[in-house]
Formats: sequence, C-alpha cells, structure tokens
Amino acid sequence: MSTSVAELLKPASRFDVNSLPAMEKIVREHVASGEYNVELNLAVLKLYQFNPQLYQFNPQATNEEIISLVLAKAMMALPAPDFQLALYLIPEAALTDMHRSLVDLANLLDTAKFRAFWDAFGSSPAEDLLGSIAGFGDAIRGFAASVVSSTFQLIDLSELADLLFLDQAAAAAYAEKAGWAVDSDNATVSIPLNEFNQAKAKEIKEDIRFEQIAQL
Repeated sequence: MSTSVAELLKPASRFDVNSLPAMEKIVREHVASGEYNVELNLAVLKLYQFNPQLYQFNPQATNEEIISLVLAKAMMALPAPDFQLALYLIPEAALTDMHRSLVDLANLLDTAKFRAFWDAFGSSPAEDLLGSIAGFGDAIRGFAASVVSSTFQLIDLSELADLLFLDQAAAAAYAEKAGWAVDSDNATVSIPLNEFNQAKAKEIKEDIRFEQIAQL
C-alpha cells in the first residue's frame, strides 16, 4: 500500500532519507493528476539538502527530473512564492541547464512579461517537460488573467490573446468565462472594476494639535 502524503509529512518521515522514493513517486503522480502539495515538494528538496552526498560529492546522484518537476509545479502556483522557496533549497552546483531554463521562464512570469514567456517557452529546453504536466497552460493563463484583471479596465482583444497565447476567438471565450464583457464590434474586452484596477483618492490627514496652532 502506498504511503499517504500526510504520513510522509510527519516529522519521523519527512526528515528520513528513506522516504525519498515514496515522496518522489507522489511528485510524479501529481504531475499527471494535476494535484499539488507544496509542503511535500519542499520536503523532497530539503531531504536532498540535508543529505550532502546527494549534492556536493555527487550532484548526478540527485534526481534531476524531480527537481525539474518541483520547479515546474511551483511555477504553476504563481503568484505564490513557491518557486523562490524551492529555488532557495537547491544548491547552485546542482542546477542543470534544464533547471536554469525553468528559472528563466519563471523570471519572465514573475515580471509579467507574458509575451516574452510564450516566445521563450516555444524554444525552451523545458518545453516538452512543461507540456507533459497536466494543467500547465491553464495555470499560466490563469496567472496572466489575474494580472490583466488587476491592471486593466479595458483591453484590446488582440492584446489579451497575445498575453494568453490564444487565438482571438479562444481569448474571447476565455474572457466571457471569466465574467468579462467582450465587445465584438470594437474587438475590446471590458473588465469589471475591482480594488486593483481603478485609481483611488488618497486621503491625507494632518494631525495638528491645538497647542501647535496657539504657538503661531
């Protein structure tokens, strides 16, 4: 019987290097199922870190594929800080070209350079890996859409399509599903006002005591 995530995350297991095979198995299962448990994924990296023979003395002994999958799944969780948390646990010497390509892609997303991300994705060494992960494209589009919603009240449909890496018909359908209004005549998308996409008057309150005025 397979070990559950809850069991693996108990102190007796999460710090036991013998738990790694079961943890790595679950990481792979989550890639296929679309599930995600950041605590488990970080526990895997911590076990690698706590067992230096897996890194400093023989970097190739570490499961490079698992590190790639952990980083990829963390990228899908943006804007949560999971990717940076994972990266902090990976020694520089253990980073492969694949890992660095994932870091480059995550940096583009983290700075909201979505067009550049999709361009780089198509020629990235990580393209096949990321394409094999259930829900990857939807997760990135969801993050892009959240940034658009926080930034725009009105956006050209063509621009939205570029940011989501969809054709205009698919982008229009995506917008409607998100509750945004699509104006087919003007090829624009209106996004409802929210706490982030509108200017707010800033109230300036001066705290002047009567004693200060009396001295003038």
